[in-house]
Amino acid sequence: MERGTFYLHYYDIDDVTSARMLEKLADLGKENFVTRLMQNSLLTFEQAEAVFYFQMNGCLAINRMMLKNQCTDWGRIQQTIDQFIKAGLENFLIHDQREEFL
Repeated sequence: MERGTFYLHYYDIDDVTSARMLEKLADLGKENFVTRLMQNSLLTFEQAEAVFYFQMNGCLAINRMMLKNQCTDWGRIQQTIDQFIKAGLENFLIHDQREEFL
């Protein structure tokens, strides 16, 4: 097998592994996240679920990039991403006397 073919198969396996890992993580956290988001916003189930999967896939993409680029400043990157996510979610939250979502 040529090296290029090996790497092509390796990345296919990596994608399959990542997809399975995301699926397992989603199984663990989706219900709670979607339920809480729906309780604290006017989003439908489909909208809240889409936000959940968008966030999960975005986090996976950031982790892949950081590993590939050997990022040395994870703490700062994490704070930036967390602030971005919180600002986005804040746009949909109902502000009344309910328990704080974030």
